[in-house]
Amino acid sequence: MEDLLGKTLQYDYKVRYTLEDPANHTAPLSALAQHALSAGLRVSTVWRSPESQFDSLFHIKPFDVQRTSDGLNDLPFIYRVHITSDGRLQTDTFFLNSETDESAQLKRALSRSLGSIYRHIHEESESTASTGHWKVNHCGVLGDLKDNIDYGQGHSRLLMLRPDEKFGQSTEKDCLLTGRENSWNSFRMVESRQLFLPWTETAVHRIKSEILLKETERLTTDAAVLALRGKNFDDTLTLIRRQFKDDTGIFKVETTTNEFASAGLLAAELKSLRKFTLKNKAATPEASRAFLRICTAVKMSTKSELMAALHETLKLKKKQKSSVNFLIDAFAAHQSMVGLETVTEVLDYHQKPYHLELFRRYLVASAFSQTANANVIRKLLELLEKPVKDLALEETLALSLGALTFTLRRNAPEDAAGKELDNLIGREMLRKLENCQKGTDSGVIADCSVMWLRAIGNLGCRETRTQILEHVLRGGRATPAAIKAFRRLDPFAPGSDVYDETVVAIWNVYENSSASFDSTGKIAAVDWLIRMLARVKDVRKIAHLARIIEHIPNLQTDELRTYVMTALQNNGNIIQPNMLRDAFSLAYERSKDSTYAQLGVTGQSVAFEGSLLRTGLLNSTYSLAMEFSGGSMKTSTVGVSLNDKDSTLPIVTFGLFSRGLGSFMGATEESDASETATAGLALELLDVSLPSVVFFNGFSELMSLALSAGGSDPVAELQFNLLTLDAKVNDPLHSGIPVRTDVLTALSLDISGFVQVSLWGRTFNSLVRNRAAIATEIVTKLGHPAADSPFIQNIAERIKGKMDFVTNVDFSSFPVKLCMQMSNSPVAYWRYHKRRSSLPGSPAVSQCSRSFSPGKSYFLGARNAKYCKEMS
Repeated sequence: MEDLLGKTLQYDYKVRYTLEDPANHTAPLSALAQHALSAGLRVSTVWRSPESQFDSLFHIKPFDVQRTSDGLNDLPFIYRVHITSDGRLQTDTFFLNSETDESAQLKRALSRSLGSIYRHIHEESESTASTGHWKVNHCGVLGDLKDNIDYGQGHSRLLMLRPDEKFGQSTEKDCLLTGRENSWNSFRMVESRQLFLPWTETAVHRIKSEILLKETERLTTDAAVLALRGKNFDDTLTLIRRQFKDDTGIFKVETTTNEFASAGLLAAELKSLRKFTLKNKAATPEASRAFLRICTAVKMSTKSELMAALHETLKLKKKQKSSVNFLIDAFAAHQSMVGLETVTEVLDYHQKPYHLELFRRYLVASAFSQTANANVIRKLLELLEKPVKDLALEETLALSLGALTFTLRRNAPEDAAGKELDNLIGREMLRKLENCQKGTDSGVIADCSVMWLRAIGNLGCRETRTQILEHVLRGGRATPAAIKAFRRLDPFAPGSDVYDETVVAIWNVYENSSASFDSTGKIAAVDWLIRMLARVKDVRKIAHLARIIEHIPNLQTDELRTYVMTALQNNGNIIQPNMLRDAFSLAYERSKDSTYAQLGVTGQSVAFEGSLLRTGLLNSTYSLAMEFSGGSMKTSTVGVSLNDKDSTLPIVTFGLFSRGLGSFMGATEESDASETATAGLALELLDVSLPSVVFFNGFSELMSLALSAGGSDPVAELQFNLLTLDAKVNDPLHSGIPVRTDVLTALSLDISGFVQVSLWGRTFNSLVRNRAAIATEIVTKLGHPAADSPFIQNIAERIKGKMDFVTNVDFSSFPVKLCMQMSNSPVAYWRYHKRRSSLPGSPAVSQCSRSFSPGKSYFLGARNAKYCKEMS
């Protein structure tokens, strides 16, 4: 390398970056926001090791810095580059005490670029002696700035299958280095980066940047710089540290909130919301957007402002009452102690039914919060430990506490305090579960056990697995809930000690001939065994399937055999046709004396799964499951899930259930006469079990519903606003220019259930209507906020749709006829994109697009299609 002691090299330093439309990156550059960081650099060699020419200290002085250069100033800094004994590139920087954070980050990034250049020259000198002019496409070891970034936090329940992946990122770099002999004179690097959601591949932003360093002149080094040179390295370092401080290496993007800026914000937003709720319905894009605004205001408000807002909103007239729901949902979304204290201090939920309804709403919405707070969880645990007179409140509290604690553990899996809290709540829930057995009424015991098993399922605590297994093997109505409680306890997890005993227990439920394991329990077992097939090693899959098939002739009823056969045949996402064929062959070889004629089943039960959407990362499916018993329908469930090869995340599952209706509908096989006549709706959203909705409980309520002939009013209605994504990402470019992205997504949901029962026509009709709207706000800021010209990109997306699930039952004759239909209305999509800069004369660029996908009726299997045709 050329000896440059006593010389100063002058460079042009430019950075150009472009913020592109992530949905249309082929748009002409003239339509995109662009900016350039521009300055001159004087690089002086302060010291070079006599043993190694690649161990050097440089004094770097920016000059002619443009006013709009993202916070870069003209203060000098010291840069050291050297190659360690094991061949690694190591860089160190030293700054003046008056250096600013934003300028230090840009200079630190510049040092990384210089380090990659010297690394290349080092490698080139070892392999061949360069002579003459040369150029090479070589990025070298550019260094990873992520090691030096304080990232914002963000979690999404839609990304639960991959909890370590908040966002995906693709980065491409192309470098050109030119020089003469062992010296370089220009460096150019082009970086293309895209940030996207890993599951949906939705682009959040696309950025292109270009770094250019070009030598322009060689000067004599200033005396002030030469004064920093000592007799040796240690002496030189001592002189440097008298003026410069060691770099901490950490860059934090500080976010400060002006307390005066937020004063009155919540009151203003609520005033606007009251006008909105007078004219608009829930589950609309406008409702989702309004909820995002309320969430932002709640997050910035003090306790006194929150209490005043809730007091004032509770006094509103009936037509404006729905604005209270938005406020409660926003409290739940942020999960702060201030929010919980406001709710519990203002709402008199022990005495006033309406306040109790609002408190239950807070708890349900809390189950979907992405920012679980340990202090809030401890406070809710205190409420759970006390006797709760209202059974519905206790159920809601237990289910929500389980879901919140699971979120806390997912967000910080290695936190010791979080693990201790998780185990503490698990033990309390087990205590409550054990207390269920102290009752004398078998129906009450079963209802109690099911409730706490569902809460334990939301919790997913490994300390509860032994007690879950006990309830799996105990049989009865609690068995299906116990099996489902394993959904968050991965039996294939590394170091797991429950795989063998879990599988043995669930095989026992499926194969046991005892009457204590009824058809619903066996269906839960076979569903679990089929789902687990995706995790079984390939060499064991055929044997696993063959074992299921071998036992089909031994199942008690034709309906049960029908269900298992259709579950095997219609689950193409897990079971391939050739796999099923080989499994049948193996089962026949093992059990040649079995009555395989019974596999030609003729029952009405059915299990079916179809594909909604497939991408490279995502497989979205819908499923149908209907269970009949003795001619009467026991359960009918429809679900939508996201899947990959290893995991499944249920997005929404809603199903009708009934008990004790055998004689009413003319059942002939498995009698449930001992059960109270009951029907209702079970709902799960984003893998969280919610409180069940009961349409009627007891024969008198059934008769009341039948005599009223149903009507157009919903028997059950759930409306919620959920903050499904709240994320902040600080991720600078290689040039050190900050890129800050905030993503907020709200889901506005309206699920209603309608039931009509006719004793005269002997028909049962139900409708579950799911209306949803999603609003997403993405704000990307390119450039440091302290600079004069940060670019801002706003992307707003709106989606709305409706899905109906209809069940029609005709029990005027035997066998009962049933038709299930699932359809969605046209899905509307809006996208608004705006880019702007504070540079004088820079116009804002905006565009808006809108699209629709047509409505669709979904195929739910040939058997169901046959029933619908017969009933039409």
